[in-house]
Amino acid sequence: MLARKSLFLGTGLMIIGLLVLFAELSGENLLLVLMPFVLIGLGLFLLISPTLVPSNVNHAVQFIGEYRQYYCQAIDDKSIFLGVGDVDLDFSHIYLPPGETDLKITCFAGDIRLKFRRDFPYRIQSRAFVSEVNENEQKQEFIVDGFEKNSRFYAESDSRLRIQILSFVSDITIS
Repeated sequence: MLARKSLFLGTGLMIIGLLVLFAELSGENLLLVLMPFVLIGLGLFLLISPTLVPSNVNHAVQFIGEYRQYYCQAIDDKSIFLGVGDVDLDFSHIYLPPGETDLKITCFAGDIRLKFRRDFPYRIQSRAFVSEVNENEQKQEFIVDGFEKNSRFYAESDSRLRIQILSFVSDITIS
């Protein structure tokens, strides 16, 4: 897999070099037009790279659309990769095994809705370029800043759920 990444990056650098050379010789400024596409492509490649998911973690990959899950039994560590879409997760009837369970959500642009029961031990850590968090009718907006929240029961509980959200643009609703 490492050789494939090196080949991809080397090819990308050669294409950028050829575009710069072409732009200089022709007088056109193609680099300014094509640079956002190159950066978006590199970002998408890094988001969907299979080495981001450890081999022992259950994962789901979906580029566009909705990912809905109603949990009513114990869960293991999980990673969700989503390009653009909605993630609806209902933890109101879940059983957590002892210890800490990790759930990682990685997306480019996502509307993430999380539902918990009142005594549920959870921790949410979100890193996004632009983020909006709605919790109990309170709205917070973050630009190039992270969001962290621990439930009241997180510290003293034997079984906990840690949710990490990595995205470019996210709208998180906690209920």
